[in-house]
Amino acid sequence: MSEEVELVQSLEKLKDNNYALDGLTSMEYEMVLKNAPAIINAVSNMGAVGSKSQENVYNTIDKVIEIFSEQLKNPNLSDEARDKLNDRIERMVEKSFQKDSEFKRWMGASIAAGVGSVALLAKNPEVRKTLVNLLTKNK
Repeated sequence: MSEEVELVQSLEKLKDNNYALDGLTSMEYEMVLKNAPAIINAVSNMGAVGSKSQENVYNTIDKVIEIFSEQLKNPNLSDEARDKLNDRIERMVEKSFQKDSEFKRWMGASIAAGVGSVALLAKNPEVRKTLVNLLTKNK
């Protein structure tokens, strides 16, 4: 089994045990300890990446709505064409709400992972001290 798979399984076990470290084997404990700084850093970086991606989605949707709105100003549009453009705008607005909901769910999961990592640090003073030393040793 790869180290990545073992780490994921250890983190799931830790979460299932309400972040109590005594439920981990010594090997699982060492793996979590070794990877905790990287986990916390990855969760922090995911938020920034997700926000930028979300901004790009909204910008694209805004541009499409703007184009459709401009087309609606054409006085020669038939009622049918006007209805189709309005339907397209409505679908883009719905898509925007859907993307917003997806992003919020994704951020919620990311925050939960980060909180889990912080809970791990807060619940065990030994782990917290070791991680602080690991994070500050190169500074």
